[in-house]
Amino acid sequence: MLPPLTFAGNDAGGFKWSTIAPRLGLTYAAGDDRKTLLRASFSRYAEQLGQNPQLIRVSPTANYSYAYFYFADANGNLKLDQAERGSLYFYYGYGFDPANPGALTTANVNSKDLQPYLTDEVTFGVEHAFTSDLLLGATFTYRNIHDIAELRPFVIDDATGAQRLATRADYVPKAPTTATLPDGTPVVKPLYELREGLTATGGSLLTNGDRTQDYKGVTLSLQRRLHDRWSARGHVTYNDWKWKMGDEFKFYDNPTDTISDGLGYSDSNETYVERSGGSKGNVFVGSKWNFNVNGLYQVAPDRVWGFDVGGSVTGRQGYAAPPSKSRQSGDPLGGTPRRTVQLTDDLDDIRHANVYTVDAHLGKDFKLDDFTLSLVVDGFNLLNSHTVLQRELDARLSRYQQITEELSPRVFRLGLIFRWN
Repeated sequence: MLPPLTFAGNDAGGFKWSTIAPRLGLTYAAGDDRKTLLRASFSRYAEQLGQNPQLIRVSPTANYSYAYFYFADANGNLKLDQAERGSLYFYYGYGFDPANPGALTTANVNSKDLQPYLTDEVTFGVEHAFTSDLLLGATFTYRNIHDIAELRPFVIDDATGAQRLATRADYVPKAPTTATLPDGTPVVKPLYELREGLTATGGSLLTNGDRTQDYKGVTLSLQRRLHDRWSARGHVTYNDWKWKMGDEFKFYDNPTDTISDGLGYSDSNETYVERSGGSKGNVFVGSKWNFNVNGLYQVAPDRVWGFDVGGSVTGRQGYAAPPSKSRQSGDPLGGTPRRTVQLTDDLDDIRHANVYTVDAHLGKDFKLDDFTLSLVVDGFNLLNSHTVLQRELDARLSRYQQITEELSPRVFRLGLIFRWN
């Protein structure tokens, strides 16, 4: 099925990767004393061209390829034995054309009009100095992300042999999947697969779609510069970050209600989250609010024994923890990202507990001519909270809902810092 290949390269679909990214910032000092600053900015940011997905996926030798087969396991040993080879049949291929596996092309295609996705950001801010060392500020941010790339699977019409993109109308219901929510509520979720007469090629089209993201956030901040032996800083932020699923995206999307790994979206919900990778694979980053307050006080700075003491309190909303169920192995996804079936209506129906931490700092400087030796003691998570940060969210696994990560326990750190002029 997979013969050896010698590949001299291709033009990755012939797209041109270019954009214009203007940025403009304005600051105005209001009032006769100019203690109030008004700020505004516009910025455009463009996606960088990466090896994946734009390039690797259209190389017949760079991307991984495989052929998927089913067989009847007559003796139940979960292995393909010689006597069972007669039942073996090809189900689908990934990363190559099953009709021409030796071709120096891939089943994947990049749109010749492919462009980087763009982020347009507008900010408005005001900052007022009540005294020479006390500043209060507020910043509003609006961010729109558009021209986001998406993968659309190719299928072959078995009757005509013609290849085309699969649409939502090409999917039909299959046996639903069942699971149980963390509170014990049973759920039944419909699944969809390609109808008979269509065969997935294992490839997909990468093109700019009509999905967008809208971010609206406001931050209130305070800064008290070091004066009369003490300083303080603080902020509180609230934001609303949403996906907008366009009609074009829905036209090509499989109706199965899924969560996309890495892309941070749900087919049925507009809440934005970003799924981490590696050991943080079950973390859906996204809190609607967060805050931090920290301060420093100098104890007897004019005395030889004087020292500094500081503290910090941080909090944020718990991250979303949507239970899901991984799809059956062998589902012909047509080159789309690996997905899991969403078991709740919204991504943030279930969240981990809010996270709060209290940290502290003690520091003492010893000076001798041009040399300074600083003795530092830092304490983290002084309340020794064991807030759950991560659980197993896949209902297909036996460790479903088991805790896999908690907030690190109370830690003290002793440090020596040596400086010289």
